[in-house]
Amino acid sequence: MFNCPKCGTVCKAGDAFCEDCGANLTEPTVVLAEECRCGSTRFRADGICARCGRMRPALAGEFIVGPGLAAVTDVGVVHQHNDDAFAIAGPQNGGTGSVVVVCDGVSNSQTPDVAAQVAVSAARDAILTALSKNVSAEEAVRLGINRAHEAVCSVPYDHTHPLDPPAATIAIAVVLEAPGGRRHVTSAWLGDSRVYWLRRSGGLLLTRDHSWRNMVVDQGEMTDQEARKSKMAHAIVKCLGLSDHPGDPTTCPEPSIETVDLPANGWLMVCTDGLWNYAEAPTALAEAADEALLNDDALKVCRKLVEFAKGKGGHDNITIGLAKL
Repeated sequence: MFNCPKCGTVCKAGDAFCEDCGANLTEPTVVLAEECRCGSTRFRADGICARCGRMRPALAGEFIVGPGLAAVTDVGVVHQHNDDAFAIAGPQNGGTGSVVVVCDGVSNSQTPDVAAQVAVSAARDAILTALSKNVSAEEAVRLGINRAHEAVCSVPYDHTHPLDPPAATIAIAVVLEAPGGRRHVTSAWLGDSRVYWLRRSGGLLLTRDHSWRNMVVDQGEMTDQEARKSKMAHAIVKCLGLSDHPGDPTTCPEPSIETVDLPANGWLMVCTDGLWNYAEAPTALAEAADEALLNDDALKVCRKLVEFAKGKGGHDNITIGLAKL
């Protein structure tokens, strides 16, 4: 059972339309803040301002595919603008076929909110197209990240401005069925947005940040204990929009891609650091969600985790995408 995203009427899993208001329950629903910072109140269906072409900076958005697949983004407590974005697709009940993409615009770059928004849309659409052609999940997510990078590099910016060109982190999770009925989750990422598998008893972190801390540890320059004390510890070393190929700014950085065979049911979560900075370990995130992981639908779990992060200070934008497994 779940509530209609338009009128709140209780609906059954699998219903195509709400019996009360007639809303199409198979299409994502978005709830947007009322006004863009340019003053316009007119938005396209994808949340882009009809006047200035930017995503609403103080966006409080929720996309609901169904009880097993939803995402939420929230500006948090401290910031006035939301530079996060997400795009999701898949079955109402989550599981096989779910695609979740989350981006976090880099704060020291120009128009980070636009970078994040164009990236998630480009990645999701490229992945869905590739999967429809029976491309492997690994190649599909690689293509998605490449298309996202191209989209970010295409965002106009001021070449004389002291801030970097538009840039964003990205994390992607795709669920596909493996031989024998098992579920494979393929994750791909650049930067420090993360993919987790959560259960009430804990779970797993499925990504490893492209951070300065991990880089110097991998290179043998510091121990992890030494690196985590540095002010540079959380600085990202890879992201969309900034190439790691000298002299070729359009070449996409090499993403990390991992496929795992998950051993049991739970929730697949893709999130920005606005959440995991307050609960980094899977066990801590599971404790924050508490009984919601067992009893609630995807949207309610997202909301509970957002409120947890805001209750801890909400010092950054918070974005969470969840698919039930």
